This record gives sequence, structure tokens and C-alpha cells, in this order.
Amino acid sequence: MANTDESEFAQAHPKNGEKFTNLLAPLRPDWRFSVLSVKDGAFPEDLSACDGFIITGGPASVHDDAAWVDRLMEVT
Repeated sequence: MANTDESEFAQAHPKNGEKFTNLLAPLRPDWRFSVLSVKDGAFPEDLSACDGFIITGGPASVHDDAAWVDRLMEVT
């Protein structure tokens, strides 16, 4: 989850990780979903342990000067 919006509006609605899980889980009940908040520095310890990734949107940009953005760019 890469959405950095912590506004009052955003807090009143489901986070992106929850939205994508709720969207995909009924279609793929055999899949296991893990939500990692990369904006807070949470990254998979072993990328090969995951079959796929969804990088959510948000107001952050690949041009932002944030350590998590640089790390995410290295991972992708």
C-alpha cells in the first residue's frame, strides 16, 4: 500500500489494501492476500515468496524524495 493520504476524508473510508482485497478475494478464494504499507517502510522480506504484487496509487510520486519511494523503485 503506497497511498500517503492520511486526511480526515481518507480515514473515513477503507484503505487501498482493504479495497483491493475485498475486490479480488471473492474471485480468487484460494489466494492469500497480505497488505504491506510500503509508505511506512514495510516491504516483503523475501520477494520470491510472493506470486504477485499490486502497488496502489496515491498522491506520492516516483519523483518524491522519500526513502520508501527509492526502495520501492529498486524492488520493482
